[in-house]
Amino acid sequence: YISAISSPSLQGKSAWGLAEHAGYASPGPFQSLIGENKWSPDAAWERIAVRAGKLAKEESENDPLGIGIIFDETADVKRGKKTCGVGYQYAGCAGKVVNCSTWVMASLTAGTMRTWAAADLFLPEKDWFTGSGETGKARRRAAGVPGKMRFATKPQIALRQLRRMRKLGAGISYGGGDEVYGRYGKLLQDHERHGEAYA
Repeated sequence: YISAISSPSLQGKSAWGLAEHAGYASPGPFQSLIGENKWSPDAAWERIAVRAGKLAKEESENDPLGIGIIFDETADVKRGKKTCGVGYQYAGCAGKVVNCSTWVMASLTAGTMRTWAAADLFLPEKDWFTGSGETGKARRRAAGVPGKMRFATKPQIALRQLRRMRKLGAGISYGGGDEVYGRYGKLLQDHERHGEAYA
């Protein structure tokens, strides 16, 4: 599963696409893996990041730019209020403000290789941390959010992802992202302190 999801040659990262890439005739084995087992998403993403870093190093040998990390967010439109992180916010897939969950994604790129390296759920402050009485706290508890979780903006999440990738030895040379990330001075200063270009 980790090998398939971090493969730069696999365009569609659906259960069907992942299973076929791994040599299965149906998505059943991966659906079982994801849906019926207890596993740590943090541990899985760490393994994905390590594998992505190795692939990027191999590809960067012929790339004068080196290894890049690109930040962006992706949204999943939702109907109810129970999904963790759901709230009314802008979703690019819908082209407007809708009820959705949003993930901050980091991808590594080098040469012709591009693959996910990190994904962290964004919890909107208004819906999940504030509100009258204990509303935000109750929602987090009901959704199984760890008690130590504190509100973080999307650029703050990206900065955490960048630092995690460095600890895993990804060898980042540059970073990129849209204006959401480009307006965050601490992210830009962090790139500068580490001698990384950014756009």
